[in-house]
Amino acid sequence: MPGIYCAAGFDFMILSWLGLNMDMRYHMVNMDPDHHNSGMEMGCGLLFRWGRF
Repeated sequence: MPGIYCAAGFDFMILSWLGLNMDMRYHMVNMDPDHHNSGMEMGCGLLFRWGRF
């Protein structure tokens, strides 16, 4: 089924090579906000950098 996300998030760098990533998003399944699988999602993770920037 087609769907769409509406999201916002941020990266918080602890060190020059290590950070935290967080986001919140609303997942609308089949373009229907009342679909039983539609709803809010939250994600978080670690961010590792390597190489030259």
